[in-house]
Amino acid sequence: TGTDQGCQFTITAGTTPGASPTVTLTFKDGTWTNAPICQAQMEAGTGTWQAIKSVPTATTNVMTYNGTPTDTQTYIISMIAMGR
Repeated sequence: TGTDQGCQFTITAGTTPGASPTVTLTFKDGTWTNAPICQAQMEAGTGTWQAIKSVPTATTNVMTYNGTPTDTQTYIISMIAMGR
């Protein structure tokens, strides 16, 4: 749910998840003037909580889970983006 400045999504790990998986969010409304400041964190789910690293550009935010997910578990991530 949500777009650009704030969103929340759920990921379900597959049967053989790898270490430090990433997900890329492409900003819906196009390019920011400068890469925004982004903060993502795991809010809930059945998987083990880990820190989420964000690497934003003007058009995307690449988020990396700091660990190896547990197969078939869910991970609910919230992200906010602030312009600079």
